[in-house]
Amino acid sequence: MRALERGLGPVCIQAGNHEADTSWLRWRPWGAKAGRRVVIISGDKDLAQLVDDQVSVLDPSRQRRFTPRTVRNRFGVEPAQIPDWLALTGDASDNVPGVRRRRPQTATALLSELADLDAIYADLERVAALPLRGAAGLARRLAEHRETAYLSRELVTLRADLPIAAGLDDLAYRGALRGECEALFAELGFERALSAISRWS
Repeated sequence: MRALERGLGPVCIQAGNHEADTSWLRWRPWGAKAGRRVVIISGDKDLAQLVDDQVSVLDPSRQRRFTPRTVRNRFGVEPAQIPDWLALTGDASDNVPGVRRRRPQTATALLSELADLDAIYADLERVAALPLRGAAGLARRLAEHRETAYLSRELVTLRADLPIAAGLDDLAYRGALRGECEALFAELGFERALSAISRWS
């Protein structure tokens, strides 16, 4: 995989032992200042928290694009509430536990009444009185799984304070390396794929 990455020529930047998702929060303001739109290509739900008027998320496997409107339509919450929504529902694909037995519809209903996880846990009595089926039991389960809920939110919240010494110019794509790609693609039996490369370094 590293040989393929090197041959195709994408810019790779590392920041300690952090997952790459975290870097988008740092780069997004630079793109906004330059008047550029950012498209994040990923199927990860937690990246929906980055969506705004200049940033969208494209999920190629489901052929779905998330904008502020489509995030609201899909999850029933604002992009900024996605970490709290995932803290309640969990995300099995990323091993995020969430609050056990919480359906997405319940999480959406909670966050429509109380803005975030902090507001929910600050007023569990109000949760118990909400016009939701099993509201009293819901309040009890939330209390029981408080630590897990906050851990889940921490796991899915992207950080904006990583020391990434790179700007937009550093991220510019400069093309694939012809010699490396030709040798590697021949070894893998991908010779026909060479015609799909639009730019050579």
